Amino acid sequence: MVDTFIGYLNALKRKKGGAMRIYLSGPITGVDNYRINFLAAEYKVRARFKGVTIINPTWLVKLLPDGKHDEYLEICYSLVGMADKMIMLPGWEKSKGACAEKRMAEEIGVEIIEFINIQ
Repeated sequence: MVDTFIGYLNALKRKKGGAMRIYLSGPITGVDNYRINFLAAEYKVRARFKGVTIINPTWLVKLLPDGKHDEYLEICYSLVGMADKMIMLPGWEKSKGACAEKRMAEEIGVEIIEFINIQ
């Protein structure tokens, strides 16, 4: 079953010739300026990796304004499965959601990069 799931997630990844997808992972819950942190990271990642698609989970609130934490996490797990790389933002270690996203990325073979290494 796990192999089937991993195969499914790998199938969701970019098609040949498509833009690389980079998922941003970091603390959101309880962080007052999380949107600013993610937008600043998005800007720096775009400058470093030209022509990529950035998957920024902070935009989910626009799609699901009354969403619950577990609903956002469920969507994020699907988005992680579509990513080629994951950028871990500062403070991720203290975030249960970011830690779970990182574990999932490791299990399915998504390359993980610490944000500090791209500046």
